[in-house]
Amino acid sequence: MSVDARRINFLDNLVIKKEGVLSMDLYIKSTDCNSLLHFHSFHPKPIKKFITRSQTQRINRIVSDNMVCEHRLRELHTKFLSRGYPESILNQSHETDLNYGTRTTDRIPFVHSNHPFANILHRTIRRHWHLLREADLNIPECTKHQDKLVKADIGKDTLPPRQLHLHHPRCGTFPCLHCNQCGNVQKGNTIYHPHSGKQFKIKDYYTCNIPYMVYLIKCPCGLAYVCETTQPIKDGI
Repeated sequence: MSVDARRINFLDNLVIKKEGVLSMDLYIKSTDCNSLLHFHSFHPKPIKKFITRSQTQRINRIVSDNMVCEHRLRELHTKFLSRGYPESILNQSHETDLNYGTRTTDRIPFVHSNHPFANILHRTIRRHWHLLREADLNIPECTKHQDKLVKADIGKDTLPPRQLHLHHPRCGTFPCLHCNQCGNVQKGNTIYHPHSGKQFKIKDYYTCNIPYMVYLIKCPCGLAYVCETTQPIKDGI
């Protein structure tokens, strides 16, 4: 633990008091040995690109003085070069960071949770956007936000098992195999109208663990109830 009347550090932030004015700098431990991910490691290439961009953004976000910021960026540039990163990726990361946070469009952002069927949702919105054209002439800009998971509150053992597919799943309705509603799910890729007998094909893969669905409940009297929910079927019924 260190004590200083003019500077104090917290995590990677260094607060400096000079002539009654506070400024921010990047705090680097004296034991730092440049442990950045090596470019020739067996990690996906997008991860390596994102590391260069995130580290550049971190310096621009923390350091308040422009001259000190340029100095820190040159230090970071040297560190990445020593870890095998090519100049092209570093320059691209710097140019991307200069435009970070500046909107280049007036399109309304449509933010939603990250989901395996997000791309299908994007295509559906664009295909039927003419229905809302009177409200806005521009197709919304679709983006995702990562749901936060607090491990201190939600333990690993309490999470439901994740269903993985080795290939594209078949179209139809299937039980998720880990909820109380699985016994009420009619497995298959076809449903029939209770009176006319008209056949309807299910054109995608659905389970009782998928939100934002239109579902049908058959009554013993022969009628059918069609409704929709934004919650998973296992929670919405």
